[in-house]
Amino acid sequence: MNYNNPSYLRTARIIAIVCGSLFCIFSYLYLWKVQGGILGMAQHVLSKGLTVYYPPVGAGIITLLLLLLQMLLNSFFNLQREWHCVSFFPSFFTLAMMSSVAATAYTHFQFGHWIWLYPVGMVVFFFVVSFFKHLTTTFDTRAGGIIVRTLIPNLITFIILAVMCLWLSDTKEVTYYRYAIEYNLSKGNIDEALEIGSKSKVSSPEITALRVYSLQKKDLLGERLFLYPQDYGADGMLLNLSDSVRMVFPPMQLYRELGAYPNSENQPALEFLELLNNSDQAKQPMAEQYLLCAYLLERNLDKFADKLKKVYHFEEDSVVKLPRYYQEALVLYQHIRPGRINYKNSIQETNYEDYKRLVRSSSISQVSMNISRTDFGKTYWWYYDNVK
Repeated sequence: MNYNNPSYLRTARIIAIVCGSLFCIFSYLYLWKVQGGILGMAQHVLSKGLTVYYPPVGAGIITLLLLLLQMLLNSFFNLQREWHCVSFFPSFFTLAMMSSVAATAYTHFQFGHWIWLYPVGMVVFFFVVSFFKHLTTTFDTRAGGIIVRTLIPNLITFIILAVMCLWLSDTKEVTYYRYAIEYNLSKGNIDEALEIGSKSKVSSPEITALRVYSLQKKDLLGERLFLYPQDYGADGMLLNLSDSVRMVFPPMQLYRELGAYPNSENQPALEFLELLNNSDQAKQPMAEQYLLCAYLLERNLDKFADKLKKVYHFEEDSVVKLPRYYQEALVLYQHIRPGRINYKNSIQETNYEDYKRLVRSSSISQVSMNISRTDFGKTYWWYYDNVK
């Protein structure tokens, strides 16, 4: 085969451009949109907060370096036929290692299985390249459609390498959500932070606390709290002060806005918020809203109703516009403690009766819970009855 053949050289250039372009698009979007928060967290933790990672720029720089790695290796192996895309293996493999290792930096930094997997992968690559390099080409200048016939095996190889990268990387939802929410909050993008994972049931104490803070900043805490998973009670509303150095969004900021700091890292959230409520340093109304929602999360409707009267100047003969979940809690409270408070809301009362009717439709508690979740899973009533 004469590799100086103009038709061969033209085909080789086209294949190199297509594969290089596909890799740049994949790598840039993956590093920016999927792993941007994780890499930002890793850089913040490893630099102890001294440097800031900007995903659009960082993704571009890393993609360029990985492309240069491929070009350097291919200049040595000269894979310019059907198997050109095989030369991207080290770049994909390095991309997977970077994102996987970065995901552990929040709690500890270690290479884990990559300390042996990466060298082994590179050794395998060199053996595989030696095999492909000596395969007989199907290139025939006398046949038509040579570009397509040469491009197809490269595209198949590219898809295999991309799937391998995603499989080896840390793409757990909880990891991505936590880092992405933190990053957006640190940049003041509250609306974006609230959208991240909003349709998922996956959560963690940190994610829950960051969402509570975001909702409060938008004055939507009592309106949208139970639209998100609430699996940690009142303790899920606050961040641990010990994470201040490791988080891009520092817990110190949350407590500064509340007006005080916990007495200890292990102080229960409800105890802290009640003490804060009696403190002159508390920043109202933020501390008040946090306490009201803490009572809801802990199912303490007696204290919730008492506090609600003080915050909203709620009198028995008055009409007060309340956030959605405060309305639902009061309707429930009237059924649990008849005569304690006089709150009229015909729409919520009808909804509550529909909910109870649906619950009573099955005598098996687990079945009843699953049935009611579909229509009422984002109500306070469902939370009160089912989330322990």
